[in-house]
Amino acid sequence: MMIAMRHFSHLLLAVGLLFAAPTLLASTDFTSPDGWKISYKAKDANDVTTWKKSIAGEPLDAFRGEIVVPHTLLEVLAVFSDIPNFSEWVFNCDSARLLPELGSDYSYVYVNGIWPVNDRDLVLRSKITQNPDTLAVTIKSDAAPDAIPANSTAVRIPRVDNRFILTPVDSRHTHITFTTLADPGGMIPAWLANFVAVKAPYVTLTGLKKRLMLPQYHITSLDQLPSLLAGTEQLVIP
Repeated sequence: MMIAMRHFSHLLLAVGLLFAAPTLLASTDFTSPDGWKISYKAKDANDVTTWKKSIAGEPLDAFRGEIVVPHTLLEVLAVFSDIPNFSEWVFNCDSARLLPELGSDYSYVYVNGIWPVNDRDLVLRSKITQNPDTLAVTIKSDAAPDAIPANSTAVRIPRVDNRFILTPVDSRHTHITFTTLADPGGMIPAWLANFVAVKAPYVTLTGLKKRLMLPQYHITSLDQLPSLLAGTEQLVIP
């Protein structure tokens, strides 16, 4: 089934935001398979595995999480397109919304700080692509900090590279990979940076797995997606 993605959210996710000290995101591809160190190993086939990775020239670690969920690609996309409910499953997300005044590829995320760190917010611009051979869908989001005026109650996150890769395994299972490298702006204690690098991918993917159990996401057709914006991509849904 071919689908024109119309209001699809750039995924954000605001995780990876509470890191330490401003940095320049690495110019090399931090998602390459080399250098990852496991931080949590799945206990069974339904659990999450997470990794951290040191990046040359970067004081902060990138992080990655993976899980296989017993849900179709379309059902997983339904959760990702339900932007206002990101706060129900994304690590420390307080609220999220689309920014249609800027275009269908922009969204806004507000993130609760962890004491003693201030709240963060970010504007994301996202791009959705698909591998024609595997049908894997990649949702890549980058920060657009100057797209809207700053919020006086939060520190604007200046840089983030956030990626979700959704790969159909079979007719009822989807493999999800979540990878992030971020500069949260300002100064954040190193202990908190380490805490986030471990907790963010685990909490987010575990929350996603629980969210997928809700019947509202058990959809069978494109017109049932929570948000549809006529868009730039056409996705093949197995």
